[in-house]
Amino acid sequence: MSIRATFSLLKRLSCFSIQPNPKLDTQATVSMISKDFQRPLLLLLDWDGTLTTTTTLPLIASIATLPTIHPKLAALSNAYAEDFKAHDANYRPAKQDRVTIAQELHYLNSLHSVENISIERIEASGIFKDVWTGDIETAAADVVENGSIILRNGWARLVELVQSSQCTGKVGIVSVAWSRRFIFHVLALYGRMEGGADVHAGDVEIRANEIEGDASGRLERCLGNGRGIWTAGDKVEVMDGLVDAFMVVESGEVDGGVDRQPMVIYIGDSTTDLACLLKAEVGICVRDKPLGEEQRGLKETLERIGVACLHVGEFVKQGQDVGGEGGRNRLWWATDFHEVCESGILGR
Repeated sequence: MSIRATFSLLKRLSCFSIQPNPKLDTQATVSMISKDFQRPLLLLLDWDGTLTTTTTLPLIASIATLPTIHPKLAALSNAYAEDFKAHDANYRPAKQDRVTIAQELHYLNSLHSVENISIERIEASGIFKDVWTGDIETAAADVVENGSIILRNGWARLVELVQSSQCTGKVGIVSVAWSRRFIFHVLALYGRMEGGADVHAGDVEIRANEIEGDASGRLERCLGNGRGIWTAGDKVEVMDGLVDAFMVVESGEVDGGVDRQPMVIYIGDSTTDLACLLKAEVGICVRDKPLGEEQRGLKETLERIGVACLHVGEFVKQGQDVGGEGGRNRLWWATDFHEVCESGILGR
């Protein structure tokens, strides 16, 4: 989920809705992985709206005032919306005239200036002043316990499958959200709640923005040139780094340095995920019924720039060969992670 969608959502929120935490089906189905499958998997997921069913940014931004939304968030949301509206009004080509992948990716990267101003505004507001690392960990425990955050159905099954010895895979999270510490603790706590699901949260590579966790109220810039993970281009840069790191580890461990280029699968829900979805060998869009605002925006964008998107259930029917030159001409979609596991798209 993009930061833009989160601020849009904040306008409509006056309190947090506490929902029951459903029991998820976590039984792994490792039989999907063929014995002939030699290449390891690198599964990368977006966080908000993909691994989670809703945005978590309002929770993070309100750590100092939970369980209520921080009183400064409405003004921050309105200011962001105005900046975004002004940027869109002046950008050319306009939305309806962007009909190629290159045009759309250039537009998405142009949003860096809007995101940078927003981050500086958030820091100046002081909403994260005196928010310490312990506060972040406590907030993660609280929202898991009260059901404010729900992970998408089938998440444990998918992570366990990729981390299994038969898959020799790695799982990573690439997010524009805050914070790495929060994401880790939510994932670890959910893993313990899943009734024996063999999910190794400590083995999940988390790349997200971070709160400094001190009296300054500043947000970390984890990329070069004073940047955080803010745009589609930032996310694909992080993805490339994770692929390179995976290759370094694998090349020294298997068959005396035989090329172990992983099969990269990326799962996301918004246009901020577009560059990663297109660059991965397998790009999967999350689509709820009915579609959420960001999901609908991604669907409409794909249609406008001419990228087909088929349900993962069509994979086996069409006898698809996953691999090759990435997903620039075709993506897939699924409602939950059970559909991904059962589609055959993870194996051969």
